[in-house]
Amino acid sequence: MRTKADFYVENDKNELSWVGSLYDNGEPWNIPAEILIQVNPVMFEELTLDHLRKNKSAIAWEDRWPWEWPTSESTDYTYILCADGNLIAYSSEEKTAFDPLMIAQGEDMHNARNFKIVVFPKMRKNA
Repeated sequence: MRTKADFYVENDKNELSWVGSLYDNGEPWNIPAEILIQVNPVMFEELTLDHLRKNKSAIAWEDRWPWEWPTSESTDYTYILCADGNLIAYSSEEKTAFDPLMIAQGEDMHNARNFKIVVFPKMRKNA
């Protein structure tokens, strides 16, 4: 089964802007470390878009929302560069936020949990 991922940048009003998505290989250990350690929103977006452009299973932000579901709550993994500079991820299976770098380094979900409440924006369904 393909592991899907969405990427967002959060602004200082806690609003999320979609950067793009992956159809496959969305697990934290498949995301480049340079993205997972990023604290600068502009660099996060540039590095993410570069990764998406190089990946055949990607959808860049210019494209329409790719999923049949209306929010990222149902996407396998969602990566968010928060306004405070912390990168978190959300797992639809675990229904929790976590530090994706810790998971990529082999830590278990219990120790990597982040208790941030994530509110995903409603996205347009792909026509």
